[in-house]
Amino acid sequence: MKVEFHDDGLPVYEIFLENEDLMFHLTYKAQVKGWKPGTGYSHFGDMGHFAWVVPFARASVEGTVRDGDTSMSVKGVGYHDHNWLNFSFQSIIEYWMWGRVYSENFTVSYAFIQCNEKVDRHQVKVLLLAKGAEPIVSSGEYEFTKEDFEFNPNAKHSFPHKIAVKVPGEMEAVLTVDKVLEAEDMLTNFNPVLAFLAKNVLRMKPGYFRLLSNFELTVNHEGKIYKEDGQTLHEIVLFKSAE
Repeated sequence: MKVEFHDDGLPVYEIFLENEDLMFHLTYKAQVKGWKPGTGYSHFGDMGHFAWVVPFARASVEGTVRDGDTSMSVKGVGYHDHNWLNFSFQSIIEYWMWGRVYSENFTVSYAFIQCNEKVDRHQVKVLLLAKGAEPIVSSGEYEFTKEDFEFNPNAKHSFPHKIAVKVPGEMEAVLTVDKVLEAEDMLTNFNPVLAFLAKNVLRMKPGYFRLLSNFELTVNHEGKIYKEDGQTLHEIVLFKSAE
């Protein structure tokens, strides 16, 4: 991996990996300056901390990918974040919804984490809104709504067909699900013994969704109202129902 830093605050990452069956050689060029919510840390008393940084909220990406004997040139929009913690996340988390929006003029990156009674049902909210390369809103205070739930038998959970993220007077992003790309009962990734213990002893019920949605974005910036739309990917992890 090679990293170049520039005076404009927009780094370039060149990433290469190869083994017998797979290879990728990709170059990420940042289009939005790196960002973190506040210090990047959320503290949960003496239980520990959770941290989140976003080196690439939006990047142009191009390069080559090889799968077996098939090689292809790729080009598109990329994203990279990094999060870490020093305690068992599922011990306090009920569900976690996160995603991003890329429109003609704006970039949005958000996360909404619903905690349980152990931490007084605290909600962790983080939001970035950038215009061009510059962040213009960095907030932990926004309105988050979810509507029109549908049960999915593969994930064994329900997901909302509509999500809205709103900072009154500044921006609103409304995501309406067009297609379920992935829906998974995460216990299927465990070996049978661990899956039995997780389900019946720890009472864990983890489900995962990866969704393709149509978005409508409204931004009020410097006296001008922008209305932009498109499609985006977003994800949900649930340990309990989000309804």
